Amino acid sequence: MVHADVGSILLGVWYRPPDAPDVHTSSLAAELQRLSKGMVGTIVVGDMNIHHARWLRFSNGNTGIGQVLQDICVAEGITQCVHEPTRGDYLLDLVLSDIPDCTTTSVLPPITDHRVVMAKIMIDQPTHRIIDRRVWHFREANWAQFQRTLQHVDWTSHPSTGMRSRRVRGW
Repeated sequence: MVHADVGSILLGVWYRPPDAPDVHTSSLAAELQRLSKGMVGTIVVGDMNIHHARWLRFSNGNTGIGQVLQDICVAEGITQCVHEPTRGDYLLDLVLSDIPDCTTTSVLPPITDHRVVMAKIMIDQPTHRIIDRRVWHFREANWAQFQRTLQHVDWTSHPSTGMRSRRVRGW
């Protein structure tokens, strides 16, 4: 969870092995719904090893698991933000986000066999300010001294209002 002035943003990193069973991807929908409650946005990044040429331009074909991930993204209002290959000729490293117009990505030079994906989120950082205030610590008060001081106050009249009151003994 990333805290920002706009609210909390869910940030997830997900690795899907190339031979992972379908449940590995289909469980993502339930996890997103469970974890994104109370969040103003969601970003999921990672090496997802998904091919879906109709959705991900740099793919080697259309796969069922690619369709499952696209369906999850459509259902959750999530957009895939990377637009160039990240491993050889293929787009395998994705940035998925439902934050409109806030996420930009760049594909940088490779580290080992994958190119680095940099995602920038354009939101304000949280601001804080220190507010000085006086706080009364009633448990630490010298109540006996307070009572003695009040016993010496003339409660018969108040000079600014002319109101009269009577003196009450004791507490």
